[in-house]
Amino acid sequence: MKLRKELLAFVAVVCALPPVRGETILPVAPGMTWHYVRTAQSPAGAERTTTTVRITGTETVDGTPLLKIETLTADKLTKTELIRVDDDGVLCFRRTDAEGRTVSFSPPQMLVKAPLRPGAKWEMDDRIDGANMHLTFTVVSEEEVVVPAGTFRAFRMHCEQPWPISIRIERWFVPGTGFIKDVTTTRGPGGRLLSRATLLLKSAPTVQPLPSSPAPEEAASAQPTVDTRPDDAAAPAPEAASAPSPELSIEVAAEREGQPQTEFRSDAPNIFVRWSGRNLPSGVTVRIAWVVEDVGDLAPPDFVVDETESVITMPELDARFTLSRPVDGWAEGKYRVELYLDDTLAQEVKVTIRD
Repeated sequence: MKLRKELLAFVAVVCALPPVRGETILPVAPGMTWHYVRTAQSPAGAERTTTTVRITGTETVDGTPLLKIETLTADKLTKTELIRVDDDGVLCFRRTDAEGRTVSFSPPQMLVKAPLRPGAKWEMDDRIDGANMHLTFTVVSEEEVVVPAGTFRAFRMHCEQPWPISIRIERWFVPGTGFIKDVTTTRGPGGRLLSRATLLLKSAPTVQPLPSSPAPEEAASAQPTVDTRPDDAAAPAPEAASAPSPELSIEVAAEREGQPQTEFRSDAPNIFVRWSGRNLPSGVTVRIAWVVEDVGDLAPPDFVVDETESVITMPELDARFTLSRPVDGWAEGKYRVELYLDDTLAQEVKVTIRD
């Protein structure tokens, strides 16, 4: 019996888009910056950090002015792209990765085809995890999406390619804002999960000063000094009334509305995780994780098999997370379901699966 392994990784693209319906659907001013919450998982463990995408100016290639876009993860430059915007959409002429390897596209790579509307399709060739792939994107719907930056009406773009590696890409784009969410999953032979990417827009894009490179001593000396003499100290502000603490509960069942239980058979078609919260602070992220404790040699302890997350927009919420049985059944062993508020573990339930 094999365990369906899943992990998270990250792929992010933010690019300038052409005018649609008489308006610019993405802000493209120099210095325009997008901040994202990045969640990544690998066999070595999970990682949560930030990704920043910014327009740093223009560069002319063969007489054509192109937008220069940089992507930084954990404050390190990971990608630079040269993009052209025209009536057909967004075309990428050149891409440079974190190691300085540059790929030029001729003809240019189509990133987004205009106009955006459900049913629109476009194709592109790319290289992912060392494999050359031909990808087809389809705008499948326009739907409401909640991310840390707020609630948006977004176009959902879908791409799925089964060979040579299986890749599934879901992206949500909002005209006038850009990409607000990105989830990318790759699987190896036999359906084994290799990686999954989750990217959530943290705040609305804004124009920010492009970074300069002052020496650390100069930057430090330029900071203003503050006189903290006791005579000048301001009176302390009165303490605000504390908000009630969040109340959370989580349970697991074999049926959608069934009684809670902690033991399941390996042929159970689904495992339903139900959780509820009261006094929830607005803007926090609730994350539910299905985690291995002991399944023998199939996976290491604390391996995250699957997870989901959502941003809280109301003080009271009841929700459900459904785990579907792998093709060859659940692996016998011990698991746990964890509930997090942001990165703080709030609740957990131990689960056992038997043959």
